[in-house]
Amino acid sequence: MALVAPVSGRRLSVDQVDDLVRLARLGVDYREVSARVSCALSTVYSLVGPAILARTDGRSGLHLSLADREEIRAGVEPGDSPRAIARLLNRDVCTISREIARNGGRDAYRA
Repeated sequence: MALVAPVSGRRLSVDQVDDLVRLARLGVDYREVSARVSCALSTVYSLVGPAILARTDGRSGLHLSLADREEIRAGVEPGDSPRAIARLLNRDVCTISREIARNGGRDAYRA
């Protein structure tokens, strides 16, 4: 079995990486993915970002989905920062800030 992705002095197997990406695509919280696969949270972020952009449904992965926008709304309502929301969605903070600004700002954001 091939090994990839250095993690704290050990490596994840290809099966672990596949599980990690599969769970992330299903929308499982990255902390839970980290616990299920037994790896560092930073490993999840570094491996999932490129994998999520390589979508299998024919869409580019660069545009926000309705589900992404709903997550942004859920973050804006209690006052989460754009940086925290971006971390949750594994997106650039500028993408989140622009989305909020274009759709009503923090006071009136709608997905």
